[in-house]
Amino acid sequence: MNKLHYLLLSIIFLILGGIFVAVQNDFIIFRWPTNTIIIKEDNNLATKTKIKLFYWNNNKWNNEITTILVSGNLQDDVQRIINSWLNLLDEEKIIEKISLQTVLITENSNELFLSFDRNLFNEESSTYQKLMLIEGLLKTLRENPTSLINSTPNITENCELRRASKISKVYLFVYHKTMQDAHLDFSNPWPLEGFLK
Repeated sequence: MNKLHYLLLSIIFLILGGIFVAVQNDFIIFRWPTNTIIIKEDNNLATKTKIKLFYWNNNKWNNEITTILVSGNLQDDVQRIINSWLNLLDEEKIIEKISLQTVLITENSNELFLSFDRNLFNEESSTYQKLMLIEGLLKTLRENPTSLINSTPNITENCELRRASKISKVYLFVYHKTMQDAHLDFSNPWPLEGFLK
């Protein structure tokens, strides 16, 4: 009787072990019935909007009009604008390929934090070229929030976009650390209105 008892226990544990391994490796998936009703609100309707991208090249201001999707989420929209601007600069051979990692906007102080995956400047860039590159970024940000608000009437009431016009300072980072440069100080923010008179 003991041998049969051990044999039955071994078979039961072998089956339970097989089921456990199958569940762990997603060969068997258990879905429990739920009474929860999930309501998905579609507040982030994306619309196509034309924006202007500004850059300094051949001793003059240039701009290009491009189309991006605007969702009404200010951080996402700013990220799309800046990534379009970076792609344009790469196409024009002004800078090498750079990506914007993170966009953060403070709630109270209305500061914009931009973190890139590389430094914006080449080592051989002059201070003037660096300043004009930053001014192109600031000008692109400065010129586009009004077009974003005017082009999508259903998102103008979004409080994030109302905050967009109040953003006054822009911090530039590389991998979430202050951007380092031999000529320019990035420990302080750049004014969104720019520095050219």
